[in-house]
Amino acid sequence: MQTSITFEVETDLKECEKLWRTFSRDRYYSDLWEYRICFYDENYCKLHFIVGKEDGKVIGILPLWNVIQDNSYDFFGGDLFERNFFMIKDAKLIPVFIENLPRETHLHYIEKGQNELHPLKEITKRYYMNLEKFDWNFDKYLATFSKKHRKNMRRDLKIVSELKPRLVENRMDDFEILVKLNDNRFQEDSFLHEEVFIKGFKQLLELAKNRNELHLLSIEINGKTESVQAAILFKDIYYVLLGGNNLKISNIGKLMIVEHISNAIKLRAKEMDFLSTTSGWKDLWNLETESHYGYTNSKDDFYFDY
Repeated sequence: MQTSITFEVETDLKECEKLWRTFSRDRYYSDLWEYRICFYDENYCKLHFIVGKEDGKVIGILPLWNVIQDNSYDFFGGDLFERNFFMIKDAKLIPVFIENLPRETHLHYIEKGQNELHPLKEITKRYYMNLEKFDWNFDKYLATFSKKHRKNMRRDLKIVSELKPRLVENRMDDFEILVKLNDNRFQEDSFLHEEVFIKGFKQLLELAKNRNELHLLSIEINGKTESVQAAILFKDIYYVLLGGNNLKISNIGKLMIVEHISNAIKLRAKEMDFLSTTSGWKDLWNLETESHYGYTNSKDDFYFDY
């Protein structure tokens, strides 16, 4: 494609922030610079914003960072942020920007619709619930389950309720318990297995609390915290992020999800976004799904093996 576009790489933090704020939206929590920058650690990664200019004017960016350990590139912010998109004014120029990506670039969680602008690989699905569709009524949602499923759900919740669980919200001291419970279950597959992610996630939760957007729920049984899960409410979308449960206590994970649904209903959130990480349990909750896409210029496809 013939073009007069020139490209340069911006690595300065303040300049990258200006570029991000120019081209990003203010629609989803993942659009916020303030949340993404929580995971930036100069010992772990380097900013690598690809800037396209025409006649000296910036017409688009591909906001990346370079992971130092394996010299790979991904969207700035990393794996916790979804609904990524090409920040380019003219969609016809996406192929030109793509041609200027460094080798070993692996772009994850690109939102639905972007695949119509450029060939992308479907890599996973986002799980979500439209609360508005159910008139913010838990029983209407539960009616989508089969009779047997509803019966089993109520039985399981009754069993755990007999343990007299106590719900606590936004007790930040429970963060360490969240990390431990999550790591105990998923170990090396856990996001919270790496110190750099733990540090960034803690900063994100603290920021969300200061913004009055945090809903960190904890469940106590006999005075001991047995389940912790973090969520963020941003612009009518309730994002269920990461958590952990004591697997020795049957059905406590189900109770936690019910507590989040109840909380989102109370807050009149229009949608619950359970993100794209596959944990098995999401397929049991009659959630809707939406494709997320990826792009890599590597010869290896394992980067999108979810």
